[in-house]
Amino acid sequence: MERLRLLKSNLVTALIALVVLFTTVNAFSEETAPATLEIKELVVEELVIKDREGRARIRMGVDSANSPVIFFYDQTGKKQLSLSTGPAEKGIAQIILYSEEKPVLALESREGTGKLSLAEVGQPEITATVDSFKIKVLEFNLRQNSITTITSKLIQWSLYATPAEDADTEGLAVYVETRPTPSWKVNFEEGRPSTSAEEIKNVYQEAGEYLYREILRPNFPALSPEKLTIHFSMYGYKVGTWKNGTIKLVGEE
Repeated sequence: MERLRLLKSNLVTALIALVVLFTTVNAFSEETAPATLEIKELVVEELVIKDREGRARIRMGVDSANSPVIFFYDQTGKKQLSLSTGPAEKGIAQIILYSEEKPVLALESREGTGKLSLAEVGQPEITATVDSFKIKVLEFNLRQNSITTITSKLIQWSLYATPAEDADTEGLAVYVETRPTPSWKVNFEEGRPSTSAEEIKNVYQEAGEYLYREILRPNFPALSPEKLTIHFSMYGYKVGTWKNGTIKLVGEE
């Protein structure tokens, strides 16, 4: 798992480097190209970009199936990364990370479904398939995992959603860490609130309804209260669970 984490990190770094490279090349061309130089179209079968030592570092062209592909090489000429797309009718796009000229990590999109594959020399391939709903959940977490006020008494400190265990339902389990707003005078020492259970229940019932109505349902229109479970906590202590539209506090029968 540590190797997978490291390879994922390297892949993200390589992608960021690609974006920076293209942005830098474009900016450099605009700033340094002579005013009289104008190229409207450049037609080549293969484009090779070399470093100052004359070594090929980027190679762009088409493969034997006439699909566009870009290869990145290290200083010794070994492949590090490739980006390619397959036939348009199949909707294929692929990113491959190499080690010693052998693919070790592949991220593939095929007809709206993502697949992440990890392979080590002499070891069986490990494959994880990510469907469009899971990708949507990941995008949701990137947007919504922030500190924000959700009611007059509660601040959302963090939010993390994960698909329900039953993959066929497209349900969600949402974990929300909270803090009291300055106007709500309550203490949570060792997980014991300094107010009545009834008030805590009302506060988190309102929070569950708000999150479902204003945050979750707009992003997941097919999500019903029956398919949603919200786990609330305060200062790391579990408070209760909002399920089927109703909050149930920890320890409540």
